[in-house]
Amino acid sequence: MKRYLRSFTLIEILLAMTIFSLIGLSLYGTFQSGIAINRRSEGIDQVTRESSWALDQLTRDLENMTGYDFSNSYPKLSACDGRANKITLILPVHDRLKAVTYFLTSPGNSFIYQTIMGRHTLKNVALTNQVQQEGRLNLFVREETDFVDYLQSSETKKTQRDVLSARVIEGSLKFSYGYLHGEGPSASILWKDSWKDQYIPSRVRVEVAFRGSGKDEKPVIFKKDLFIPTGFLGMEDH
Repeated sequence: MKRYLRSFTLIEILLAMTIFSLIGLSLYGTFQSGIAINRRSEGIDQVTRESSWALDQLTRDLENMTGYDFSNSYPKLSACDGRANKITLILPVHDRLKAVTYFLTSPGNSFIYQTIMGRHTLKNVALTNQVQQEGRLNLFVREETDFVDYLQSSETKKTQRDVLSARVIEGSLKFSYGYLHGEGPSASILWKDSWKDQYIPSRVRVEVAFRGSGKDEKPVIFKKDLFIPTGFLGMEDH
């Protein structure tokens, strides 16, 4: 009696290899998509945390700034020097007065202290410029100066600079200040891009755009109106 050995034909082997390859490619694609989604989610969370920290720091300083009368000794100074892309305020820090300024600056080759979620680095670090699709990125900086040095307006004054964010789009930081428009019940708030009064403003609007986590991500734009309880509305004719 003859025995016949059963085996796979070449066509069956090729068909099996093709099926396994398709299954493998499908699993690999699903795995890669999961990794990409996870990385994108982590990037969004990082942008959100960084932007929230920067704006929270700015909000705290604006809400706690104090008035100071410079009119007698330093008439060119004011308790709040508000400009379209920069603001300087007087802030009590550890029973001392400090002049605190918020602005954007290009990284360039300068060395400054970097702040990551409220923690200072141990030494100066150099940050390189970055260019993305939506525009060049700037550093969002908080500069703190001793009150005495601020009064002297010396170029050699000692300042401490902290980087609140390194992913702010160039030119996106904008400040506006509330002025009283009209009289009586029909009065409203008019927003202007400068503040030069001796007292501090009661309304400050902040707009800033942060670069997304990826090259194709759209910028995250924040707009916030702040109320300073100890401030005043400006007069429209100023």
